[in-house]
Amino acid sequence: MNTEPTIEKKEKRPPRYIGAGLAIGVGVGVAMDNIAVGIAIGLAVGAALESYHKEKREKQEDDDESQEND
Repeated sequence: MNTEPTIEKKEKRPPRYIGAGLAIGVGVGVAMDNIAVGIAIGLAVGAALESYHKEKREKQEDDDESQEND
């Protein structure tokens, strides 16, 4: 019999905004006739969105955990 508390592991989510940013960036790059610049812009926008939503999700999870403990 194990008396240690079980630790719940958080699911890792794939970075979906980076892929979406790259897809949009390639489209913009084709329209501007400069695919390399489009990829760079798309990657930067996708990484920024991923970071923003990751922080927002973590804050919401922390708020949910604190409400459960009250």
